[in-house]
Amino acid sequence: MSCINQLSSHAKINLFTSLFSENYFLWIGSGFSYNFGFASWSDVLDEVRFKLNYPAKIDVRYPLKL
Repeated sequence: MSCINQLSSHAKINLFTSLFSENYFLWIGSGFSYNFGFASWSDVLDEVRFKLNYPAKIDVRYPLKL
């Protein structure tokens, strides 16, 4: 079964609407780039924290809560 077949009808409509309207972006996780010598996920979050002047240390166990 393909990934598309696993989606609900509503999710498929949203996905294809986004694709056809060019309202999307490609995200490859830092685990992919880490294997090529780039930053880890925690390093990426620290860099974002620094650039945004975010005062607190980022807890990498719950990155999506940020």
